Amino acid sequence: MSAANNDSVYLVLNSINNAKFRHFTVDGQPAGHDNFNYLVGTWQHRFSKEIHTKIEGYYMWQRDAVLGGTPSIGRVKSYGGGGGIGAQIPGTSLTYGLLNYTMFQISTKEFITLRNEWWKDEDGMRSGFPSNYSSHTIGFTHQFSGSLMIRPEIGYYRSYNVPAFDLGRRKDMFLGGFDMTTRY
Repeated sequence: MSAANNDSVYLVLNSINNAKFRHFTVDGQPAGHDNFNYLVGTWQHRFSKEIHTKIEGYYMWQRDAVLGGTPSIGRVKSYGGGGGIGAQIPGTSLTYGLLNYTMFQISTKEFITLRNEWWKDEDGMRSGFPSNYSSHTIGFTHQFSGSLMIRPEIGYYRSYNVPAFDLGRRKDMFLGGFDMTTRY
């Protein structure tokens, strides 16, 4: 996009279909699967060889969705999961947001990422709780090789309108996570 190759823009409709939630049964239990349409755009800017940023916006819609999206079948678990299919949400449900990733390279194999996001789940289609949300995280990535990396991350997550965490008892939470990526 730019002569200096410091900017790029990506715009895509990740899915285009009738956007109607798909209902079926699993072992006699009502179940289903999200079938949303998803428009996303990303602008990436390179400030220097060591500092990059990405700003992304997205817009999702689905017809006749269920509260919380694709269900997790079984009993509710204290750590999440279970509970079965949510209540039907008639009409079109919307979820949209903006996020920013800024990456700082600290060595040839390591970088730190700051991530900030705001999003709105108007009817609870994605989260189960209609609300405005934000998240703020810091992560570290170490690449052992071209095909193996690890990425621990800590973050603060907030629901502004209703308690949406800890089974609907809290409006915020701190979260620590860790993932490992292997390319093949």
